[in-house]
Amino acid sequence: MPKKTKKQKILAQLHRKLAFTPPDTSANFVKSQNQIPTTHAQTSVPSSFVYNLGAVAKPNSTKSPHDYSYVKYDLIRITIFTLFAITLQSVLYFLLRTR
Repeated sequence: MPKKTKKQKILAQLHRKLAFTPPDTSANFVKSQNQIPTTHAQTSVPSSFVYNLGAVAKPNSTKSPHDYSYVKYDLIRITIFTLFAITLQSVLYFLLRTR
């Protein structure tokens, strides 16, 4: 089995750090959304719910983390080389056939 590269070791260490994070950090989003500012007023007016839009977690972007922009360039290049090879074979065929 080949040895691990330095980059692979760093990625493994980062993965281990992320895998062992305490679960309390992810629960803060929900807790902060439902908090109501409390005042120690002696009035009997019921407090209303305050909805904080900043506390709502934003979804991650829907873009793919993989970059496939090179595929179009590769397909064009393969097509050009294929057409060149077929043209060369056709020219050689007609040149050798007539002799």
